[in-house]
Order: sequence, then structure tokens, then C-alpha cells
Amino acid sequence: MTHRARSRFLSNPSAMAGACLLAVVGAAALVAPWLAPHDPLAVDLSQNLQGASAAHPLGTDHLGRDTLSRLLFGARVSLLISIVAVTGALLAGVAAGLAAAWYRGAADAVFVRAMDVLLAFPEMLMAIAVIAVLGPGDVSTIVAVAAYALPQFARLTRAAALTAVSRESLLAARAAGAGSVWI
Repeated sequence: MTHRARSRFLSNPSAMAGACLLAVVGAAALVAPWLAPHDPLAVDLSQNLQGASAAHPLGTDHLGRDTLSRLLFGARVSLLISIVAVTGALLAGVAAGLAAAWYRGAADAVFVRAMDVLLAFPEMLMAIAVIAVLGPGDVSTIVAVAAYALPQFARLTRAAALTAVSRESLLAARAAGAGSVWI
């Protein structure tokens, strides 16, 4: 992150509030086993649908499970799925965008059309289609989120790579006989 971008980020109150909230949620998710007041899976039907109290700060659900404990442990799963999905989309999108910009021609045309097709689907429809094909579960959720995020990463990378590919230093290296791997 450049100095200018960092100073803009630090001077934006909304960005700082969001970063602090994300840090608190992430830290709470990491220490959930020690922070949670109860076992999130423990069923106690005598405590079902209780309101907030000292024993259950956010109350209980219909099976008497502590809501705060379930939120803390649920945050772990949600953060893990989102990190894996976005990282996968980032890696696949950057690789696809770089390949399309480097090879151009038919590969670039196929790439652009494939990204247009992915962007044409509404997010919820794409998620339903992925889950219908793969079945319910964490893996299908990761694939659905990654499939939705992939075009944004890929198109951004392709645009940046197209400008880099047309730089004079790269053109000179090609003219000097440098191969793709060296460049």
C-alpha cells in the first residue's frame, strides 16, 4: 500500500470503523473457544427461547443453545469460507487475466466472453446453480462465492496487464528475442 493510499484510508472514518469492526470480529472468532460462555451445540430445552440474561448475554434459541456462543463459532466458519473463496477467486482471476492479456488473440476473446457470461448471471441465481450442481455444503458455498468474485479480479488484472504488455521495455525485450518465461 502506498503512502498516499494509506493516508487516505486512515483519514476516512468509515474505512477505519469498518477495519476496526472486522478486526474485532476476526479476533473474537479466533478466540471463540475461550470467549464463548457455553458450548454452542449443547441443547438445553429447559432454557429455550430465553431473553438476554447474565448467563446468556444474547439469549437462547428454540433448542436452548446460547446465541452468543453460536455467533462466535459461526463467525469462524463464515470468515474461513469467505477468505478461502476470495483467495481462490483472486488467484484464478489474476492467472486468467494475465494469460488473456499476454496471449491475446483467440484466448483473449474467449476469456472476455466467459467473463461476460459470468457477470450476466445475478449473484443469487449463480449461487443456486452452483449448489444445485455440487450439492449443499461448505465447498459449494466457496465455489459459488469464488465464481461470483472471479470476473472482477480477472477483468481488473487483464486491464492492468494490457497496459504493462504494451510498454516499450517489454516490446524491446521481445524484439531482442527474450522468451515469455524470461519476460
